[in-house]
Amino acid sequence: MKIGTNTASADLLLVSGVNAEAVRIKSDGKVGIGTNAPSSKLEVVNTDITAGEKIFTSFTEGNSNKQILLTYDANGATVTGCRIRTGGTVPLFLGATGVINALTILPTSGNIGINVIDPHSKLEVNGAISSATLVVTTANDGAGINVAGVNAIFVDSSAGNISIDDFTGGVAGQQLLMVVKDNTNQVTFTDTSGANQEMILHDEANLVIAANNRGGLTLICDGSDWYDVSHSQHV
Repeated sequence: MKIGTNTASADLLLVSGVNAEAVRIKSDGKVGIGTNAPSSKLEVVNTDITAGEKIFTSFTEGNSNKQILLTYDANGATVTGCRIRTGGTVPLFLGATGVINALTILPTSGNIGINVIDPHSKLEVNGAISSATLVVTTANDGAGINVAGVNAIFVDSSAGNISIDDFTGGVAGQQLLMVVKDNTNQVTFTDTSGANQEMILHDEANLVIAANNRGGLTLICDGSDWYDVSHSQHV
């Protein structure tokens, strides 16, 4: 092992092994491990393509050993995934100063919490969730409206009558709020049996909102179809 400075390049410190340089500290304070030209404050380069541990830290607090491990799985020379994990049953917390539980991952259950330190379901969020919206006009109405990732549909009938027949892309538990934003023309929500995810409305009949009237629907998906939960059905 050799330790010294590189006067030719004015680098602060070089640590070399038998066959190659191991660590370099540049004059600007950047540290390279496995590279002699680090581009950030700490850059680690490992060209070993075999699966296994790449970066590993470990510390002990009380009687519990904590670990942070960066590794990847490989199939031959093909990288199939990268993992960051803790040791044992220790949760992984990501956050800033004073917000240590901005993101929590429990290793035994795989539950994820956002601003929740002990999530009880696969995803538990303490706070509002925002997702995609979609505007439906005469250009994209009809059957098979793709609602993947969508929670709100604004219906604009300013260019003509609108018909919303069924959907694709919905998943179990997804909620969809449909609002008639412009009511210049008639809007029809269709209760139909089709190849796509159909709407199951209260009266098993189409809901027609005439021009210049207001309305909308709240639906929830079971993974196959969408059920009207806008209001209770009175008898």
